[in-house]
Amino acid sequence: MPQNTQAELDNLKLDFEHALQRWNASIQRLQELLAHSTHSARSEDSWKQADFEQEDAQAAVKKARQAYEDAVRQANFGF
Repeated sequence: MPQNTQAELDNLKLDFEHALQRWNASIQRLQELLAHSTHSARSEDSWKQADFEQEDAQAAVKKARQAYEDAVRQANFGF
């Protein structure tokens, strides 16, 4: 495998790992908000915002994973 390709794969894998870390952090934040929330509209708003952030982070993971898988497939099989 050319060094260029190896560096690209390394970067894509790192992007995927960072996206996973962000997603995990967003899930933990959501769990913390749920555990410490009160029965108020303000708490509900905070929880909804955290849920949106978690969904965005999950979408970023899927996108990064697909980019990495596509690059690995291209590097190994040429398609």
